[in-house]
Amino acid sequence: MASIVVKKSTNPRSVTSQLQRTKLSDMTDASFGTLDASSDGKFISYDEDIKKFTLVSADDLLIESVEDDDLPNAFVSIVEDQIDLGEVTGNVDGGTFSGE
Repeated sequence: MASIVVKKSTNPRSVTSQLQRTKLSDMTDASFGTLDASSDGKFISYDEDIKKFTLVSADDLLIESVEDDDLPNAFVSIVEDQIDLGEVTGNVDGGTFSGE
């Protein structure tokens, strides 16, 4: 019985991993800085200027969302539903409102 001999290739093929990244620190299109306790509670947002994902605080998100002087109605409804004014104690000043 004849056997076939195959010569092993001397040029190894390059294989790129198809595994998805599982850690934020492994993302190549992100600019998160040091991920430590100071990053807790922040949101991931895409920064169009630098073309990367960044971490932003809730305050920064709210400030940006009202730049056009209008909050989304769904957001306002949720806040109205979740704030119980009976739970608010002390002197609460709502400030002044433009247009009055």
